[in-house]
Formats: sequence, structure tokens, C-alpha cells
Amino acid sequence: MKKTFSIITGMLLVLCLSSNLSHAQLNPLKRFSIGPFIEAGIPTGDLSDTHNTGIGAGLGADIKLIGGLAVTGSVSYMRFGGKEIEVPGIGAAKVDALQAVPVRVGLKYKFPHSPVICET
Repeated sequence: MKKTFSIITGMLLVLCLSSNLSHAQLNPLKRFSIGPFIEAGIPTGDLSDTHNTGIGAGLGADIKLIGGLAVTGSVSYMRFGGKEIEVPGIGAAKVDALQAVPVRVGLKYKFPHSPVICET
């Protein structure tokens, strides 16, 4: 699990750094952003019967393309702690924790805004 997380994080960093270098002639601070984040996940359905709220941390990046278009992505690690449940005929049992590595990739479009014109 840790190896997969390390590989995905490394690939995301290489992508981000190579994109940043390819836009060196432009203002790199406005073309690219990267940063850490923390997140929480609320289990629903059957998962809520056996697991607690999940917590995690990750790394996200945005790469601005032409116009208002941007590529966005993130990779993180989440852990949902297991609950102690009652099993009929057996008694109490502790459910193992659930671990996940969410990977998100997408496009964003920022609509152009028109200037506000104030008439007096």
C-alpha cells in the first residue's frame, strides 16, 4: 500500500514539475499550483455499520492551460477505523480498519467574467 502511494505521489510530482518547466517562459506562479490537504470521509450504507469516519491527507495540483481551462488532480491516503460489532452466535468482534488511496484527475473551466460597470 505504501509502495503504491509512493509511486502515485512520485508520478504526480514528476508531472507537475515537468509542466512547470515547460511553461518557464510564462509566469510560473500563475500557471501552476501544488499543495497539501487534509480530508474526512463519512461512511454511508453498510460501511457505516462497520467503520468510523475516515481521515486522510494528500497532495493536490492545478496546471493552468489556455483560456480558462486547467487540469487538476490529487492523490491522498485515507483510513476508516473499524468498529466493534455484535455478530449473532459469536459475540463481539472487532472489524479491521479500511485503507484507501483516492486518486482524482479532472478538468476545470473558469468562465470569463465581465467587468462591473457602474453608472452614476
